Amino acid sequence: MREIPVEWTARVLRPCPVLLLSSRHERRSNLAPLTRYALLSQAPTLIGFSLAPSSMSCHLVRQSGECILCVPDVSLLSEVHDAGIVSGRDCDKLRRLRLLLRGSRCVAPFVPVGALASLECEVRESRLVGGDRHFVVQVVSAEVDDEAFGEEWRPESAAWFHHLGGDRYLCRGEVLRAQPVVIEADLPLDDER
Repeated sequence: MREIPVEWTARVLRPCPVLLLSSRHERRSNLAPLTRYALLSQAPTLIGFSLAPSSMSCHLVRQSGECILCVPDVSLLSEVHDAGIVSGRDCDKLRRLRLLLRGSRCVAPFVPVGALASLECEVRESRLVGGDRHFVVQVVSAEVDDEAFGEEWRPESAAWFHHLGGDRYLCRGEVLRAQPVVIEADLPLDDER
């Protein structure tokens, strides 16, 4: 991964891929897929997204005031799907999914290895709108995979995906179905993490 100017965030988000939201507060971490988001401003670089107020991700982002928005590679499709159907309140998703993680540059949440891009963000605004909690975050650091992104996405190397509904996704014009993540045993919450 290499750092890019945060002003290039629009180039990263332009194709509107599924994102993986990484959040962390104190010893609790969580991952959740994100499809409801928009680039709100380029100067400063602001992104808006919404979460269910009852979700663990919403709680962690509100408490910490930060998050990471990752563009996952298609090799993480099943893990991203599973992160969306399992509650972070019921299990430790990071342990359950057995993803390799690395630290970030400016914020506390982890970055899944295999992310094509990561946008480290600080919360600037949060409010309830209808039944959802809407966040406005500012990108404070941005990284991309060298092979997948030059000054823009390299379609021959970047395998991000879109959610079509249910377990169906679209990657490079092909419809894919998320395969179940094989779990030996449901892992309970690890409050010592």
